[in-house]
Amino acid sequence: MEEKQSRKEANTEANTEALKAYVLAVNEMENPENVAENLYHQNRYAPLSEVIEKIKPVLKKHGLAFMQVPYIQYETLDDNGKARQVADISVTTKIVHVSGEMLEFPPMVMRSGNLNPQSIGSIITYCRRYSLASIFGLAGKEEDDDGNIAFEERESQHNQQYNQQFQSQKPESKPSSQPTLQTKQQPNYSTNESNKVRAKVVSKKEGTSGKGTPYIELVLESSGKQITAIAKDERAYKQVLPLNEGEEATFGILSMQGFYFITTVDVEANANE
Repeated sequence: MEEKQSRKEANTEANTEALKAYVLAVNEMENPENVAENLYHQNRYAPLSEVIEKIKPVLKKHGLAFMQVPYIQYETLDDNGKARQVADISVTTKIVHVSGEMLEFPPMVMRSGNLNPQSIGSIITYCRRYSLASIFGLAGKEEDDDGNIAFEERESQHNQQYNQQFQSQKPESKPSSQPTLQTKQQPNYSTNESNKVRAKVVSKKEGTSGKGTPYIELVLESSGKQITAIAKDERAYKQVLPLNEGEEATFGILSMQGFYFITTVDVEANANE
């Protein structure tokens, strides 16, 4: 509380010139274009590069520049007697004026249970993009609504509605009595047709989470691009298990907070094409 108060006082009392320039700059900025495409959700969004391209010329005009500093702190949690390591990722944004004055904003903080560098880098980029957009009052044109993906409750509602429709339209699918793993730690995965991607398995790695749950991590290649995706729930794990490196299949992919999860695997679909 005292830290927040001191930051507020520093931003208002000792940074008059910086605040004036900040106000002028914000009022001149235009919203970025949604030039990047999310192939798995069939929508478009404004990437970090587009946001920076919009704000830098205006900041330069008013003698301003921004700094973004990521910080990662690893923590080991006691999860019912089993150790589980997580990463607390924060990005602090500061605006500097040519006079030497500086405006500092509260950090954006996210926690990740996936510790591979690619996932952590994705979260840092996510935090940088949303921090800049919030500080300068920007929003991508035709906003992509990607923030809703981060909320498990809304995703669960969507999955329940879709699963009912999917079961009625796909009688040849596996019986609904097949057990699936759905806990608070794991979101309900949908099998949305728009998220299906044909890809080749570049590499395959098996592992076990801190809670003892087995998972498989695949590097998939599609149209010259590679992503790392995880088969975590029971059904996806069983479908991915027999796959070998070099094999092709049609994967159901769910993107959530910068991570890719495998929801379904269909090898026969590729063989019939």
